[in-house]
Amino acid sequence: LDALGINPANLAWPDRNRFSFNIVSFGTRIGTELFTYDVYQEFFTGDPNDRSKPKYLDAGDKDRLLSLLPEGRGTTRMDLEILSVGFALHTPDYGGVAFGITDRIGMKFDLPKEYMRMFLFGFDSTGSTYNFDGTGVSAWWWREYNVSYGFEAPLSHSLVKSLAAGIGLKFLRGYGVMEMLNYRGILGSQRSGTNQFLGTADFNFLMRRSAVDALDPASSESFSVFPDAAGTGIAFDLGIGLQLGSDVLVSVSVTDIGRISWDRNIVKTSTHYALSFTDPFSQETQDSLERAFRGNNAPGENFSTTLPATLRLGASVLVQQIPGFDVLPGDMLLAFDYNQGL
Repeated sequence: LDALGINPANLAWPDRNRFSFNIVSFGTRIGTELFTYDVYQEFFTGDPNDRSKPKYLDAGDKDRLLSLLPEGRGTTRMDLEILSVGFALHTPDYGGVAFGITDRIGMKFDLPKEYMRMFLFGFDSTGSTYNFDGTGVSAWWWREYNVSYGFEAPLSHSLVKSLAAGIGLKFLRGYGVMEMLNYRGILGSQRSGTNQFLGTADFNFLMRRSAVDALDPASSESFSVFPDAAGTGIAFDLGIGLQLGSDVLVSVSVTDIGRISWDRNIVKTSTHYALSFTDPFSQETQDSLERAFRGNNAPGENFSTTLPATLRLGASVLVQQIPGFDVLPGDMLLAFDYNQGL
């Protein structure tokens, strides 16, 4: 069952069990490129001598922190994968077949380094300008119904003992997507006199979204586990595998070849707003900035999004079959995987 969505050719190889069944399993991942765990430990966990006390950053600490952050944009991403139900069946004569229902939910933020610089230094008395171009926000939720099949063809070649091939067909139902198409933002201040400053804000962005009724802010529909889809599509997984000798397997696959077409509750949000102000705390200024950040909504056109296609390479060998390692007790499997997003 672990081959489902990874390499359908692996369904052809014999396993300890003829039949596998799974109900409600999930995995989640949270990662960021903005800073490493060491940077987090050094700057965001309090005084190193007493973690119950805050750590106050001086100018040198702030400069060092900025130097450790990546240039350009850093991505922070959260993913949740839920396998509602899945099963796999293997037969010696006809190979293996598997079926699974999987929900994929995620969010991604692309944030320029300027956000941290503004957070650390604020607006300098001599004037400051922060450029947030390239900011990106996206979110998604789709469900896939995956039917995969893998079969094995014995070969008489002295090196290659057998060849396995597999294909997976995925029927996709999209429940929500949001993506930033472009973003330009500048926020700054400059002296305009003695103890007087002129603030400037210039925002220009375009974002689009599509969602089922329950996720549409303008709808009063209640949440449903099986809502009508906002988008539909089809995707494929393709894989092959080779058995070299008796104990070496080599495989390659390309997964998630496809796209989702969105055609329901499509909204386009955009703004092109330039503003100058002398009092950032006035109600008029705050209302203007709020309008600039919120943007204007309008009906959008149908669009499609591609799936995260991935190239996967894998190999495994029983260590005891390697000359010199046959003295090891028991069985040890050495495996290697390489994944490349396409």
